[in-house]
Amino acid sequence: MSACKSSLFAFLLSTIAVLLCNKNVSQVTAAEPKFVKEDRLVLQLVASDPDIVTPTGIAVDSQGRIWVIENHTHQRPSNYKGPATDRIRLLEDFEPKTGKAKKITTVYEGFKNSMGLAFSPEGRLFLATRAAILELVLSKEGNSVVEKKEILRLETKGDYPHNGLSGFAFDSVGHMIFGLGENLGENYSIVGSDGKKWNGGGEGGSVFRCKPDGSNLERVATGFWNPFAQAYDTAGHLFIVDNDPDARGPCRLVHVIDGGDYGYRFRYGRKGLHPFVCWNGELPGCLPMAAGTLEAPSGLLCYQHGLLPQDYYGKLFSTSWGDHVIEVFETKPKGSSFEATSRILVKGDENFRPVGIVQCPDGTLVFSDWVDKSYPVHGKGKIWRLAPKSESRFSPKIINDQTNNLVLKRLMNDEDKVVRELAAREMVKRGGADRDVVIKALSDKTRPRAATASLHALFSSTQKERTEILGAMLTNTPVQAEALRLLQFDPKLSEAMRPSLMPLLVAKPNPEVSREILAALTDNFDLLVALEESRSEDPFVRATVIDLLDRLMPMPQLESLVTSSTTAQDPKRLTAALVAFQRKLAKGAETQADLSALLTHADPVVRQTLVRIIAEQKLSAYYPKLSDVLSVQPVTRELVETFVAAENWIAFKEPVMRNEFDASEGVIRYLEDTKYPENIRAQFLKLADPNAPKLKTATLVKWAGSSKPDIRLQAVKLLAIRQDHEAKAYFRTLYTDAQLSKDLRSWMALGLANANKPEDVGWLLNQSQSDISLEAVRSLQSLKLDTKQKASVLADLSKSTAKDVEYAEALVRFAKHQGLSEKVDGSVLEKVPGRPKAVTDQSGWEKILAGSGDPAAGERLFFHPNGPKCYSCHRVQGRGAMIGPELSQIGGALKREKLIESILQPSKEIAPLFTAWQITTVDGKSRLGLIISENFDSTVSIADGNGKIERIPKLDIEDRKASTKSLMPDGLEQLMTLKEFRDLIAYLESLK
Repeated sequence: MSACKSSLFAFLLSTIAVLLCNKNVSQVTAAEPKFVKEDRLVLQLVASDPDIVTPTGIAVDSQGRIWVIENHTHQRPSNYKGPATDRIRLLEDFEPKTGKAKKITTVYEGFKNSMGLAFSPEGRLFLATRAAILELVLSKEGNSVVEKKEILRLETKGDYPHNGLSGFAFDSVGHMIFGLGENLGENYSIVGSDGKKWNGGGEGGSVFRCKPDGSNLERVATGFWNPFAQAYDTAGHLFIVDNDPDARGPCRLVHVIDGGDYGYRFRYGRKGLHPFVCWNGELPGCLPMAAGTLEAPSGLLCYQHGLLPQDYYGKLFSTSWGDHVIEVFETKPKGSSFEATSRILVKGDENFRPVGIVQCPDGTLVFSDWVDKSYPVHGKGKIWRLAPKSESRFSPKIINDQTNNLVLKRLMNDEDKVVRELAAREMVKRGGADRDVVIKALSDKTRPRAATASLHALFSSTQKERTEILGAMLTNTPVQAEALRLLQFDPKLSEAMRPSLMPLLVAKPNPEVSREILAALTDNFDLLVALEESRSEDPFVRATVIDLLDRLMPMPQLESLVTSSTTAQDPKRLTAALVAFQRKLAKGAETQADLSALLTHADPVVRQTLVRIIAEQKLSAYYPKLSDVLSVQPVTRELVETFVAAENWIAFKEPVMRNEFDASEGVIRYLEDTKYPENIRAQFLKLADPNAPKLKTATLVKWAGSSKPDIRLQAVKLLAIRQDHEAKAYFRTLYTDAQLSKDLRSWMALGLANANKPEDVGWLLNQSQSDISLEAVRSLQSLKLDTKQKASVLADLSKSTAKDVEYAEALVRFAKHQGLSEKVDGSVLEKVPGRPKAVTDQSGWEKILAGSGDPAAGERLFFHPNGPKCYSCHRVQGRGAMIGPELSQIGGALKREKLIESILQPSKEIAPLFTAWQITTVDGKSRLGLIISENFDSTVSIADGNGKIERIPKLDIEDRKASTKSLMPDGLEQLMTLKEFRDLIAYLESLK
C-alpha cells in the first residue's frame, strides 16, 4: 500500500486530481476484452507496449503517480533488443475518462532481476532485486532517483531470476516484511545494514522482518516455496501468497505467525513429495494454508479504502499469473487463525498475466500485466486500473495541526488506512482531551478501524503512551490480539505485562488471544502452564507452544521432557516436545538423551516424528534399531513412507540437496525380508515400482496368491502394469478361477493388452459381455488378428450391441484400430455422441464431460498401453516415468477445468522445467525431447513423448532451440471415449 512521498502529511495535502496531458507517449487503444465479473467495476488500460514492457513490481506515490519495474533481464534471450538492464518507469498525467497515462518517463535503471517495488508509509521508495533490497532516494521534486542505498544483500551462488528476494509489506510499527524464495536450495546469507546476518540453505523459502534501514534483521517464518507477495489485513494479521513446489499444490494463501513452519524443504527435492515435507500442515508442528489459490500468485493486497463498493473493504486481492485472473479472498476465523474462500473478480485470456497490484490514494487499484506466457522477456506488457464505473473520485482528506478535532475523531474510523492512522496520531500528539478520545477508542467495538488506528498511534508514540494500551491487552477489546502481538517489539512492556498474562491465559479467552498470550511469554517458568496448550486441536496454538519450547526451554530440560514417562503417556505433548527438540538439534545443540524407548511408542505419529529426527540430525546410534518403529501396531502408510525415506536419506554419507524421494527401488529389499510381518510388507508392496529391475515377477506372483484381497489386488496391479511374458503367463493360470473379483479381472484385462494367444482373445471376448466389457474391448483393440479373427471378434462384440453410449464408443474405436470401420452397424454409430469440434471449446468439453467418473477405471486407463499412455511420461506414487511433471498430488493442485484444459491443449502452458527442445544433429536428423541430463563434456540425454531416452554426443549437435510445443502430444482426447476421459479426470482429481 502506498503512502506519502516524504511524510504522511504530504499525502493528505496532495490532490488526487488528474494532471495535464503530455503528448510524448504513443496512443494507447481502448481496453482489450477482459472479463470483469462485477457490474459496478471497470478495467481501464493505463499503458501498453511499446511504452511499457514486461512489468513486474508496481507502486503508487502520494500524488497517484504509478511507478513500475520494467524488467529486461529475466531469462533474457540472446537476440533481445531491449535495454541492457531493468529500469523503473514513472506513469503520470492520466486521462480523466479513459485513465491512460499521457506521460511515461524512465527514472532509474542499471539493475537486474528485479521483482518488488513499494513505498513505505513514510513515503520512502524500496526496490527488491533477487540479490539486494535498495532504498531509492528521490529528488525534491519526486520525479527522479538521486541516490541508492543498499540496505540488505543476499550472498549466494543461486541466480535463478525470481526465487530470491521479493515482495514488501510494512507493519503498524514501521518494520519492513519481505520474502526469500527457495533459491534452488543453495546456501545463502542475508546481510543487514548493521552487519547482522541470517544464514540458511535448503530449507525452502522464508519471510523476514527488519527496520526500513535494513537493521535488526530476523526471520519471521519458514517452510515456503516462494513467498512472493505479502500484505497485512485490517486487524494486523500478515498474509502471504506462496507459489507451489512443482508437483505439490495448490499455490496457497497463508496466514503467517512468528516462528511458524509451513512445511516445505527444498533439500528434499523440488517436487515437494518427500515424506519429510508437507504443504497443508500434514506434519506435526507445521501449519496449514488459509486457502488454495490459482496458479502462480504474484501480488497481494488488503483493500482498505471507501471508493470501491463496501463489500470489497478488508478483502484480500491476489493476482494469478498462471490462470489469468484476479481473485478476491474473504477470510473468516478458524480457531486462532483463518480460512478463506475466493471468487474471481477479473478473468482474461492467455495473454492476461497480472503480476504486481497496489491500491492508489484515490481508492482505485492498479496492476501490472506481463501479457505473454513466455518466461523470458519478450517486449510486451500492460498496466491496468480497476475502478468504479462511475467517474466519481474521493476528494483528498486534509489533516494538519489546524484540523478540527471532531473531524479528526470521524477520520479515525475512515476506510483509508493512511487517513485513519494519521488522524489518530494527530490526536495523540495534541494530548489532553484529544488523547483521551484515542484511549477511549481502544475499547469501542462499534468502530473497530478507529480502535486499531488508536492502538497503533499510541504504540508508535512515547513509552508513556504505550502504557495506555495495557488495558486493551487485558480486556475484551477489538484490538486485544493485536495489542498482545505488539509486545514482542517492546521488552519493557512485555516484562510489565508478564504477571498478568498467565491468569489471562487460564481464563480461556478467545483462541486468537490465547495464542498471542502464549507468543508473548518470555519466562521459562511459564512454559509448564503453556505446555497444557500442546493438547490443543488448533495447529497454530500447538505451533506457538513448539516455538516457545525451542526459544525458552534449555536443552537439558527439553531432554527430560522428551524422555519423561509422564510425557510418553500424552502423545500430543510428546510430539510437540520432539519437534522443538529437533529444532534445537538443527541449530547445533547437542544431546545425551536416550530416545530408544520411543522407537516402539504406541502412537504412530510419535514414531514418524522420531524417524525424521534420527535421519535429519544423523543420530547414527539409532540406525540399527530404526526398523523397530514398524514392530508396533498401528503402522500407517505415512510411517512406512517416512521409514523408507529415512533409510534412503541415511544411505547418503553426506546428504545432498534436491534428493527426490523415490521409494520404488528402496522397498524391493523389504518384500522378502521375513523380519517384517506380512501386513507390513504389504505396505511396502503399495510403494513398489512394477518396472523396478530388482523386482522379480516371481516375487509378485507369490504375493498375488495371498488370501488377503487387498494384498492380492496390489500384486496383480503391479503384474498388469509390468506387461511382461511371465506376468501374462500367470494370468492365464487364472482364466478358470470363478472367484476372481471384478477388480482383479479388470487389471488382468489390462495385463493381457499386448497378448495375442487364441486363449487370450477368447477370454477377453468372454469378458466383453460381462461387467468389465469396456476394459476387455480396450485391451482387444491392440491384438494382431487375421481377417477371419477380425470379422469373428467384431461379430461377437456386436452381439451385445451398444448397450449404452460408452460401449458404442469403445466398439467403434476397436473397429477403427482393426481397419473394420465400414463394418460397424449403423445402429451402433447412432449411439456414439458428438464432441466439440475444437479443443479450444473449453465450455463445450466441460459440459460433455460433466458428471462423476470412476477413479479406479481412470487409474487403469492411466497405466494402459492402449490409450493416452500417461504413464510413459508421468509418475504417480512411484509408478510411471519421470519425463513430465509428477502427478501424485495433481488433484490438490489443479481444478477440474484446468485438468481438462491441460489434456486438450498441452502446449497452452509449459513450465520452463518441462520445455521441449528441438535438437538437430550434423547428419540432418531432428529430435524433439525433454533434456533430462547433460554431461558437461560429452553427451545430452533427451526423452521423447513415449519416454524413450536417447543420448546424443555433444559434438554431433548442430543446433538446439526451445520448442513452443509441449512434449505431451496433441490429440489425446481422440484416444479416449468420453467415459474414459471422465474416468481419467476422476482419477487425477483423487490424487491429493
